[in-house]
Amino acid sequence: LWGTMHYMYEKKDLDKALAYADAALEIHGEEARAQQASLSGFPPTDPPEATYEYKTLNNVGLIALTRGEILREMGDLAGAREAFTMVIEDFGYAQVQDLGEWQGYLPSVARDERGFLKLADAAEALLVNLDELEAMEASED
Repeated sequence: LWGTMHYMYEKKDLDKALAYADAALEIHGEEARAQQASLSGFPPTDPPEATYEYKTLNNVGLIALTRGEILREMGDLAGAREAFTMVIEDFGYAQVQDLGEWQGYLPSVARDERGFLKLADAAEALLVNLDELEAMEASED
């Protein structure tokens, strides 16, 4: 579902992207939450293949993060905030490896030496961006 959701998001078919994100959370959310609950810290990223054991957690965390991006683009700032908070609270140990394909995406969020991005850190940064956006909109009123 990640691939289809991402394709729809890139094509700016936000309604379909959101539908795929919701379906993925419905189908795989509990398994991802169970993986999250089994952890007491971030899983190892060395070797990078070690993260495959937590593929569901990592993919669902990424889907939840992208869901927030979709909702933000649709103008649903409250929904975006809820999605970013879900990443932090429900999938806080999710991480993805950035091999350069996300160059320029949240450059303020650190990657480790193997390029892994902690999705909760990304969600925190996106929440700050939402706060700034809401403050700008409030000052325009």
